[in-house]
Amino acid sequence: MAYCTLADLQKKISTAELIQLTDDSGLAIDQAKIDAVILEADELIDSYVGKVKTVPLNPVPGLIKNLSVNMAIWNLFVGRGSPDEVRETANRDAMKVLEKLTDRKVTLGDDESVLPESAIEGGPAVSAVEADREFNKTTLGNF
Repeated sequence: MAYCTLADLQKKISTAELIQLTDDSGLAIDQAKIDAVILEADELIDSYVGKVKTVPLNPVPGLIKNLSVNMAIWNLFVGRGSPDEVRETANRDAMKVLEKLTDRKVTLGDDESVLPESAIEGGPAVSAVEADREFNKTTLGNF
């Protein structure tokens, strides 16, 4: 499931620009190219968000949709070799937000699918107190 759609892109960029960025003949928006840049943006988003949340995100939080739109537009401009300062700033800001999400300095507003710290650190949680352990020296002594 994509985090944004062509309609979402059209809210931030004109149809004429989308045609120019996706179709060499200049006749129509190339939906395949739109889908490709959205997928590219969403995969990058998932690579960051997946460190702290279960992905893909469903429903899609508004913040993620906005990031996807900005990053997909960036991908379109980069594909044509013509990103401007506004697009550069929007993409840089999107990357900063993703980093803050990964560092848990920004949230998506729900805690339902937050991964436990043990999963983020790469292993199971460890109890340092023997009384908390299911298997300890006493219970393993019989083996």
